Amino acid sequence: MTGALQGPWDGTPALRLKRWYPATCEAVFRAFTDPVLLRQWWGPRDFVFEELDFPAREGASYRVRLRAPDGTRFEHVGVFLEVSPPNTLTYTWRWIAGPLDGAETLVELSLTAERGGVTVALCHSRFANQAECDRHDGWRQSFDQLETWLAERASRFRESAGA
Repeated sequence: MTGALQGPWDGTPALRLKRWYPATCEAVFRAFTDPVLLRQWWGPRDFVFEELDFPAREGASYRVRLRAPDGTRFEHVGVFLEVSPPNTLTYTWRWIAGPLDGAETLVELSLTAERGGVTVALCHSRFANQAECDRHDGWRQSFDQLETWLAERASRFRESAGA
C-alpha cells in the first residue's frame, strides 16, 4: 500500500513533531507497533488504556480506547496503510467516542537513523480546522513519555549487564 493516501491535504491543518532519541530505528519502531510496549508509554499523561487492539499490518484495522483522569472515554479506530519496518508507519485515525471531531485524519511516522540515534518525524494531518488539530496535543506528551521510557529501558539494560 505504499503511497496510498499519504500526505496532508493542502490547506488543512497538520500537527508536526520531530524528536531525536538515543535508540535504534528498530527499537523505536517496535515501541510504536508492539501493543505491550505501547501501553507502557503512549497516550496523554495519566490516561489509562481500556482497550488496545493494534495489529500493525498493512490493511489491518485497529481500535484504541482510553480513559482520562476525569473519567471521559476517548476511542479511535483506523486502518494501517503502510507498515515498513523500521522506518515508516502510516495509518488513518477517526474518533468514535469522546469530545473530539469524528473526521478521519492521517498519522504518518518516519524514523531516520542519524547522529547515533533515531529521529522520529510525526505528521498528523487532514484536520477539519486548527482547533481540532490543537486538541491532539497528546502527541507531545507521548513523545516526552517515549523519551523517559527509552531512558529507563536503557538504564535497566545497563544494570542487568552489570555496568
